[in-house]
Amino acid sequence: MSCPFCNLSTISERIFYEDKRWVAFLATPPYTNGHTILAVKADHNGCPTGIGIEVIKDLDIALSKVCEALKKKYEVKDVLAASLRGSVKHTHWHLIPLCEHDENNWRNLVGFEKGHLFEYLGYLEKQGVERARKEREAQDWNDENQRKHHTELFKADVVLLKNLLI
Repeated sequence: MSCPFCNLSTISERIFYEDKRWVAFLATPPYTNGHTILAVKADHNGCPTGIGIEVIKDLDIALSKVCEALKKKYEVKDVLAASLRGSVKHTHWHLIPLCEHDENNWRNLVGFEKGHLFEYLGYLEKQGVERARKEREAQDWNDENQRKHHTELFKADVVLLKNLLI
């Protein structure tokens, strides 16, 4: 499988933040409303699977700008940032806008030890994957059809988020 984050043209319509090292775009399908991916831009070395000090220096700027825009747009208490490695090895962060009730949910999630945030992320991911599967089945879509559908739905959000970053 080719890396979904290396070719910016595949995500260009969902990008709302970009600087010399980072790009932020709405995830498809999303785990939650406003679920964003903040990814290191690919360079001449190919798919970045780690980051050096130069890239880390710019991470705080990118994270603060993107999180602030997400907080304003989605009117949430905070944004959870987690760097998770799954099937995509490209260095990236998942940014999950959290309403107050979301924080209460992860702090008191039944079936997990109290306060285990990563279990809550796994729970959100499983729910998101299941919703996406059901949506594909109901619409008789493949992954690409679903991505195109969500990209179309996100157009207004992308414009608003870009405007919040100006």
